[in-house]
Amino acid sequence: MAKVTIVVAVMLLWWTQVSMACTELSERLSSGVFQKLRVLRSTYVVLSSHTQYHCAMQCMYDAICASFNYDTTTSSCELNTETSTTTPDQVVNTPGWINANADSFPQALIGSCAGHTCPRGSICTLGTAQCIKRWRCVQIENGKVFYGGIHNVTREGRTCQRWDSHTPQQHYGKNDSPNNMQTVTSMAEAGNRCLTEFNDTIPWCYTTDPAMRWEHCSIPTC
Repeated sequence: MAKVTIVVAVMLLWWTQVSMACTELSERLSSGVFQKLRVLRSTYVVLSSHTQYHCAMQCMYDAICASFNYDTTTSSCELNTETSTTTPDQVVNTPGWINANADSFPQALIGSCAGHTCPRGSICTLGTAQCIKRWRCVQIENGKVFYGGIHNVTREGRTCQRWDSHTPQQHYGKNDSPNNMQTVTSMAEAGNRCLTEFNDTIPWCYTTDPAMRWEHCSIPTC
């Protein structure tokens, strides 16, 4: 019974902190923290977030994230390595999308993860404040490049084609086989995510755009 009481007390404290943070966020929203724009060519993770505040939290848990794009129509949350200030030439006005920087929000929003020092490639988990490894960046070990994440959109925003598909891009006889790819044992297992070959330094994929055969993905280095 005592354990249950403690858990309930901790949850109430966390909810109070989040509620206070959200109130502050609402005030900041009216002062222009969220901009009606979208930063391109630096998205390395696409998530689903029920609000822009939740998207902000996802960004703040991750040391790599500098800004985020949020689609108010589909609830898509794009985490970026760059901001509208660092890459002003990659800013576009897309209806329904808003953008904000990670450092524009109070640390209280992420509760126990406030001020976390999780290394690149790990995210802080709310409640326990533990750093959990995630394949969100490219790791280099002994001169070899590894990426085992699930990102499936190219740097230019095109959706990746499944590796076991040859439509619209045919790639019979190419070196994109399990023996030549990192982190996968079959092309069906690879799905349509960005991958690295043994001699690659940047993850890439074939695209579903008939006019563009393949493109690199904007995955940062850990």
